[in-house]
Amino acid sequence: MNGVQNLPTKPSRWRACRWRDQRLPVQACGAGGAPRQTRPDAHRRVGDGYVELFRRLQPVSPQANSYTGSAPRLMHRTIDGFSDNEVADELRSRRQLVKGRFHGGTVGYVHTDDQPLFAAAYKQPLERFDVRQEAAIEALSYAGPLSRRQLRQETGLAHRPLMAAVHRLERAFIICEDQADSAWDRPLHLVSREFPELWTQAPAPEAAQDEVLARLLAAQFFATTTELTAGSGLGKRCVTRTIAALETGWSDRGGETGRRRRTRLGAGR
Repeated sequence: MNGVQNLPTKPSRWRACRWRDQRLPVQACGAGGAPRQTRPDAHRRVGDGYVELFRRLQPVSPQANSYTGSAPRLMHRTIDGFSDNEVADELRSRRQLVKGRFHGGTVGYVHTDDQPLFAAAYKQPLERFDVRQEAAIEALSYAGPLSRRQLRQETGLAHRPLMAAVHRLERAFIICEDQADSAWDRPLHLVSREFPELWTQAPAPEAAQDEVLARLLAAQFFATTTELTAGSGLGKRCVTRTIAALETGWSDRGGETGRRRRTRLGAGR
């Protein structure tokens, strides 16, 4: 059999090697596994390890059923006693973690260095704006940034239809939230003002989607097409196209690296 789609339907045997099952580096802890709290270099190693793991698993969402404004969580991915929500809160307060709508429009965070890549991969363009979307853009253009309450006052729209328009504009990466803390009424910005160089740094959409899926596959090590589709939120057609491109590219590489990467896609199984 050949291709990810032909991997066994019971994926549990493949999951032992996944990055998501790994923990933060042991050297970030003191004796007995307790986090070192007194040495600045220990804090730095913990932070570096967290950022590395976060970037392997991004976009990262807040914990399910948590309150609005909660920090992203690497659930069951860190050592016992390590407060990853505190580290995430500190990083987003410094704008190192930025909020957006990825994975089918759900809220998630990515590292600021990777924002152009994930914005290009997950952007859902709008061919035209409806009257509510135009009203929201216009209000933010002359009065922004605005909280949701302020935006309702400026537009005169009811909460539900206005938020539907805002969420669609967020999925198009036209509007973004500045979620630097756990405040509920956070400000809304125009992406063009908040991140003026975003689209000049972003790759083409297909190239971005290929890279995101390649990273996801590297983090999971083995995956079926169904798992990649569910894990990325990019859709089966996109995943199938990317798999074909990856298989072609990796099959052309010789040596151990090429054989190892082809095995991830189930070649020869």
